[in-house]
This record gives sequence, C-alpha cells and structure tokens, in this order.
Amino acid sequence: MSAKHSWRVGFALALCVIAGFLLNEFLRNSAQIKRLPDGSTLRIAAVSYGTNHSYSISDLNRWQQLLSDHLPQSWRVRLNLLGGGGSVSSHADPGDPPYLAVFTIRKPPAANSAMADLKMTLSDDHGVICDTSDPGSTCSISGTYLVCWVAMKIPPHAERLLLKFSAPAADGKSSEEVATFSVRNPAVKPPEAAASR
Repeated sequence: MSAKHSWRVGFALALCVIAGFLLNEFLRNSAQIKRLPDGSTLRIAAVSYGTNHSYSISDLNRWQQLLSDHLPQSWRVRLNLLGGGGSVSSHADPGDPPYLAVFTIRKPPAANSAMADLKMTLSDDHGVICDTSDPGSTCSISGTYLVCWVAMKIPPHAERLLLKFSAPAADGKSSEEVATFSVRNPAVKPPEAAASR
C-alpha cells in the first residue's frame, strides 16, 4: 500500500469517527429538547442533587462550542471562538438537607419575542407529584435563558423523575402542560455503584 493511499484511508477513518461523535452528540441532546406552543425551545441542561449547584452557558452555538473545547487558544482567537457567557447557581445554608436542582435552557422563537411563564412539577416515575417549582435564578445570554429550578421533596427510591412544565392557558386562569421530560434521579445511586460499597 502506498503512502498516499494510507493517508487517504486514515483521513477517511478520521472523518467517520468525527461524524459518529457528532451524530451521537446530536441524538443524545435532541431527546431532551422540546418545542413549546409559543415557539420557544426548552432543553434540560443538567440535573443535580446536593447542596451546591451551578451551571454555565456560553453565547457560542453548539458547533462553535464543540470546536472551541478542542482547539488551542491561538486558534480560538483566530476563529473568534472565545465567546462570553453566564451562569446560575443555588446554594443551601449550612445544615440544610440536599435538594434537586434542574437547569434548563430556553430559546425564544425570535429576538425580543414574549415567552409564557413556566412552572415545573416534579413527579416520580409513576406520576405521583412530589414538588412544584417556580423559576429560580435566571441568566440571559444573547436571548437564551438559563434557569435553575429547585425541588426540595424528591422521591427517595424512584430511578426516573418526570419533570413537567406548564404555562398559563389561553383563558388566563388555568395552566396547561407544555413539556415533559424523563430524567435519571441523581439522588438514587445506580445499582452498580450501590453494589460496589
């Protein structure tokens, strides 16, 4: 096999690996994104359990962020991939019990468009409501909203949690469910972690 042919095969394999990685990232992230009736999108960015929670976002889009994460500083400067960002956090007082923090990212359908106010309901995997939450700390970056939702009452043994988001209905008096997500309960240790103790 000639050196030229080996280079082409290696390049083709590298492209396949990169395409597979990008497809995997797309499929993994698209399951946790919902389009809401007002045209905005809502994504679960992270779910954590403890007493100190924080999450940061960048004003770079996902492809730019992916490139930025893997390029040297000099290339990021040349390609203008430094970006800005913001973060939200939630911290318990000393002695307070751990709680659940859900971080969502919401993008409006267009710049300066109004978005309905949301509420979150936390349920166990059987649909039994455990807690409700209004938006907590919020950060806006280039029209994207990062919100921290806090739930104090967490089902202790449910492996999955249902996060249901509702918005005011057209009548202005009631609310309607606009998105539901199923996430792993971070308060429950996976079976392999519990068995290794």
